[in-house]
Amino acid sequence: MVGVTVDQQATNSRSQLFYVGVWLLVTAMLVVALQTVSAPQALGDDGALDAADPASDFPLSGADPSTEADPSAVYSGMLWSVTDARVEHAVGLLERATVEVDVTLHNTLDNAQLRVPDSMVTLVSTDGHVVTEGRFVDAGARLALEPGESRSVTIDFEVGYTQRPTLGSLSLQIAEPNRVPASIALGSPQPENDLPIFAAVDTTPATVVDPDNAARQIVIEPAAASVDINAGPYRAALGEQLAVVKLQVQRAEANEAAGFLDTDYWALSVGDETVNAILVAGTPDLGSSTDEVTLLFAFPEGADDLAVVAGANSGASESFPLVLPN
Repeated sequence: MVGVTVDQQATNSRSQLFYVGVWLLVTAMLVVALQTVSAPQALGDDGALDAADPASDFPLSGADPSTEADPSAVYSGMLWSVTDARVEHAVGLLERATVEVDVTLHNTLDNAQLRVPDSMVTLVSTDGHVVTEGRFVDAGARLALEPGESRSVTIDFEVGYTQRPTLGSLSLQIAEPNRVPASIALGSPQPENDLPIFAAVDTTPATVVDPDNAARQIVIEPAAASVDINAGPYRAALGEQLAVVKLQVQRAEANEAAGFLDTDYWALSVGDETVNAILVAGTPDLGSSTDEVTLLFAFPEGADDLAVVAGANSGASESFPLVLPN
């Protein structure tokens, strides 16, 4: 009987340990999940912004890299500036040369935190061939910059294809998968950038049915629009461009959950096709009778027959043409 009791106690102990282990595993998974959900938006993601006023992070034009003293590029609201670059040539036949690039990162956004993994940076040759991937020196594999924060870091590249690489034939490339890359030439002039493009907008006010009350109307008055491959923390996907549209909406009374703030209320007409808005952001103060609204759209690169559609999810819509310069 004593042997049976000991075996039962051992079995019960093992069962308790099993359930404790399961509880710890589930708890750890929930913690990770909650951290992931509450994490600020990463570069290029198409999710919602964790910001008090996302409209302020979507101006018609962002930071201008051409005004920087050092060769620079903007990628999803992050300004990259190359302050120095150097080559350490290989000595032995089997040794590899290294290229070190000093960069300063500056988060140009007002509300969104930006995160940068070193997997985003590569060294490319002038013909677009990827030479090697880089790593952050003494900075970990991932950087997080708060709004307005700047940080300097050295990126190390181990070059195996030649013992004596020349900086003039290389560029620093910044890119995420399936996004339009940005590049900064090392030791050679920076190529000119023709973006953003400012569009002419039909600013004639239009009256449409209030999506919250069919007995009322709202007045929509477009103000301005621009086309770029950057828009706040967004970066255009390959083969696409981004349009930021600013307009004013007048309504009879305030409503924090106004229907005109829904992404499916707005669309961009691109020829015979339409795409819904990625983001709709109104001014934080909904107490006045007028809201300034910011719209963000993604559309195929090179398209020029564009129009903003209000009330796209209703039977009574209104269009506002956008005219791009030739």
